[in-house]
Amino acid sequence: METQNKTKKKDLLMVDPRNLVVADGFNVRTDMGDLYALKDSILDTGLQVPLKAKKVKGEEDKYQVIDGHRRLQAILMAIEEGNDIPYVEVINFTGNDEEQIVAMLVTGTGQKPLTEVEQGEAIKRLTNFGFKVEQLAKKMGKSTPTAYYLLKIANLPQKVKNLIQEGYCSGLLATEIYDDEEDQDLAFSMLQMAIEEAQTRSKDGKPKKATKKDLENSEAKPKKQKPYDVLKQLMDMVSEDGLSNEKTALLTEVWLRIHEGEDADSIYLLLY
Repeated sequence: METQNKTKKKDLLMVDPRNLVVADGFNVRTDMGDLYALKDSILDTGLQVPLKAKKVKGEEDKYQVIDGHRRLQAILMAIEEGNDIPYVEVINFTGNDEEQIVAMLVTGTGQKPLTEVEQGEAIKRLTNFGFKVEQLAKKMGKSTPTAYYLLKIANLPQKVKNLIQEGYCSGLLATEIYDDEEDQDLAFSMLQMAIEEAQTRSKDGKPKKATKKDLENSEAKPKKQKPYDVLKQLMDMVSEDGLSNEKTALLTEVWLRIHEGEDADSIYLLLY
């Protein structure tokens, strides 16, 4: 299988794909995308971008994948189908733990980009190593506010991040709701109601991504009533309960004069 060279020959290793391993919890990517299409592409045109892997200590032939998890999965699928792939080209990665995560975050062009949730998780891990968000934004080629936004997503409850990953809501909607509402149970209920509103417009059973507009159209946010409607509702309540005192008498008089078309100056005199 031919591989397009992207680096110096001395940095390339020829590794049996079955000797490439993935460390538990290392990969921030959770959405592998269409692996079947990637597998067919690799079989047709070869591996266009070598994987990056690091030698596993104490294991003579084992290498931990740092970048290229999707490509590895597609290659292993091809092998399971009976295709002969004795080796793949791998760039020997020698960086430390922080540099390994940066390598995942700043993934090469032409590869499936990380989702917002995956980028946020990488940023969160790197800030735990002491990186500044501003530094990471520069490495990613993004603005500092965007990097902080992605970090906010990483700090959302896992059940909310799952909904974002599954396409049920935007990260922007989720972060805005959780920024505005301290009660996390209430915030999640608001998000669910917005999602339910969005699904009324879904087609072919596919999730419809909820946005701020869906939140505003749902019952999660009370719709602002017009002043006249509020006054009418109040008068209906007074009438239904049969309340009668000086306050309700004044309120009733104001209500009647509004209906008779009197101006504010005339009605104001009632207050003296």
